[in-house]
Amino acid sequence: RHMQPYLIEGTDSALRQQVGLLSMLRPTMRLSRTEARKAFPLKDSSCGVCKDIGAGKTGVSKHLVAQLQLMHGHVILVIGLHLKAYPTDSCSCHKREAQALVVRSLVRQALKAGHHVVVLGDLNDFDGDVPDSERNVPTSSVLRLIKDPDGDGRLDLWNALEAVPEQERYSNTWDDGVMGSRLSLLDHILVSESLRPFVEAVGVYHGNAATRLSDHWPVWLRLNMLPLMSGTIPPQKQHSVGNDKNSSGGGSNSSSGNGS
Repeated sequence: RHMQPYLIEGTDSALRQQVGLLSMLRPTMRLSRTEARKAFPLKDSSCGVCKDIGAGKTGVSKHLVAQLQLMHGHVILVIGLHLKAYPTDSCSCHKREAQALVVRSLVRQALKAGHHVVVLGDLNDFDGDVPDSERNVPTSSVLRLIKDPDGDGRLDLWNALEAVPEQERYSNTWDDGVMGSRLSLLDHILVSESLRPFVEAVGVYHGNAATRLSDHWPVWLRLNMLPLMSGTIPPQKQHSVGNDKNSSGGGSNSSSGNGS
């Protein structure tokens, strides 16, 4: 069996970037996307003051939704994302929070339907629950909004990058204009708690210079679903971390790229 490419065209007019899927599993239906738009700024947002845009609405121009069936009664909904750039810019922050609300609705619907969920890609933001190698702190609530889709204060999605040693938690290099080159973790893999017991390994592939093909390094996750197929659920375990210079990504025989 070989990986097959799948794409649904997005609406990014600035850079014309796309989000694609490579998978050995054939999606059970055509890839989809939502044209939903949410208002910003959010009430009680901590993004700061944006003098340029004020209030408005935005959607997620770069994303895809794929439904993969592992076995009868077990569907994984994969949401591939590339959210608004510039994590420390207040105007971008407000728009990205509105984008997170759009994604949150997709996650909530999938969990309510009893599906497993994977949300991954370039979220262009930091996770306050999973400090990166330089301990960057988010000004937004983007990751929290997605990980807690019903807003009850309990996280329904787990950031698998938490299993990577803190010193290796970086997926992007950028120049802040003051300190020069900086490292950060802007790419994330969020999985529903139903998948967490099956996470076998996770890492960030630092094998190539970040500027060779992109300013990002790929994050990867490996799921071992054989216990599920045999009717057993493994206990929570210590997740292994791949040698990030020699490992390649994959998750449940599928991977999603964000085109960055």
